[in-house]
Amino acid sequence: MLSGGDLIFPHKLLYFLEVAKYENMTQAAKALKVSQPAVSQAISDLEDQLQVPLFYRQGRRIFLTDQGKTYQNYCQSAHKQLQIGQDLVRNQRSLEKGQLSLAITMPHVFPDLIQRFLEKYPGLSLNQYDLSHEEAIKQIQNYQLDLTVTSSHMQAPGLQKQVLVDDKLYLALSLDHPLLKQDHILLADLEPLDFIGLHKHYAFRQESDQFLAELGLRITHKINVDDAGSILRLTQTGRYASLITSISLPNAPDNLAYLPIMPQKAFRQVSLIYRSDPYPNPVLQAFLDFIRQLSLKESRTSLQPIEH
Repeated sequence: MLSGGDLIFPHKLLYFLEVAKYENMTQAAKALKVSQPAVSQAISDLEDQLQVPLFYRQGRRIFLTDQGKTYQNYCQSAHKQLQIGQDLVRNQRSLEKGQLSLAITMPHVFPDLIQRFLEKYPGLSLNQYDLSHEEAIKQIQNYQLDLTVTSSHMQAPGLQKQVLVDDKLYLALSLDHPLLKQDHILLADLEPLDFIGLHKHYAFRQESDQFLAELGLRITHKINVDDAGSILRLTQTGRYASLITSISLPNAPDNLAYLPIMPQKAFRQVSLIYRSDPYPNPVLQAFLDFIRQLSLKESRTSLQPIEH
């Protein structure tokens, strides 16, 4: 008997449908542009595989058996679904009707860029997901996602990385804070301050703590929160300081002051990670090209390719 693991190749189903339509092996072979023996062999193989007769013969003509009629209905349905799937895939790979799927854990980075990309290609649609770095990488490798925006290090085969920006740290203070008399902040100025920040399990907290530790500094977090919005609201009281990244500055509230921390070194890289495919999705390729062409003046989010 035919088991779930026994595959029936699509060409056999196509040959079967053509023979059922013409009721003649020769005519079906002409329509398929193959030899008549090839069609006969395919039908014979199909009947052997299914272990039921699909046709009975009267002279040179052949007709469907009851089992053949049942099988024909399912084959026609399968053939229609394959055509729908083929059209869908073609549309998805088109710059007129395609779509792009991405994961991003920093939603404040991309809104303006995404809007401008969709303005350039109005027929496209975009699916955005909030996933961990590990889950995003897994879905990219499984062809469930096209790319991810991440600051985490990439350690996965078959993937490529395109650097978006070197991210730097700024100090956020209330507008009446005494440190505003300075035009920049030195590392030593951070030590006596009380900070409010994210809990230690957040990537940004881990990255910034490690960066400062490598520079010989450990800051004091008096309050740890889960909501980034709470950080800036409590910073406005003047009691606490907080850290903010350069990529977040364009969307930061203007009722706080933001000073560069000197020496101003990049503490992380924000990158695009995507599959290294021999036949890349043209929608993804268009998006990567769009990002590469951006400059600091053109992008309100201050994302620009790194100069190597």
